Amino acid sequence: MADVGFNSSDHKLTESDVPQGTEGLQKSSQAAGGLAKGQETDYWTPEPAAQLLRKAVTDFFSACYKAFDQEKDALDEFGTNVDLAIAEFARVNQSTGDELKKIQDSITNPEIREKLGKGLPQAGAPAAQEADESGASAQTDGSDTLATEATEAPTGADAVSSGPSHFGQSAPGGPTITGQ
Repeated sequence: MADVGFNSSDHKLTESDVPQGTEGLQKSSQAAGGLAKGQETDYWTPEPAAQLLRKAVTDFFSACYKAFDQEKDALDEFGTNVDLAIAEFARVNQSTGDELKKIQDSITNPEIREKLGKGLPQAGAPAAQEADESGASAQTDGSDTLATEATEAPTGADAVSSGPSHFGQSAPGGPTITGQ
């Protein structure tokens, strides 16, 4: 599970970043668009090289206009997503608090405490063992083996721990890895 948290004090410090960034990108986009439109043919000399340069400058400022506009839209979307995430976090936080309150209330309910204190089995929880007439516990699963009679075959955990555990060290029975 991801470790998430929300610090409203930290958010207050950066809350204006998206609107200010959006405003800056909007102004930059408008300025670049104005410079692109301002490159009229009459302002440039009629030589072909000058006209090609004018076209290149116009294309450059037009590209800047589009880029700033796209970045502004992306920043707007980011700001909206942050606001939605904050609202969802607050909703989940409230819901979790409500659920924990219900659990606490049910635990402190005297009727439930009395049932738990008497050791009454909970609904749906099967008894693992039943006492026989002599008072010794007997298995109820139908098997004839005891847990202590299990085979001595290594478990998955045993097999894993027999290999190298850390770089430059070895686990019991495993080779040392040096990286050379």
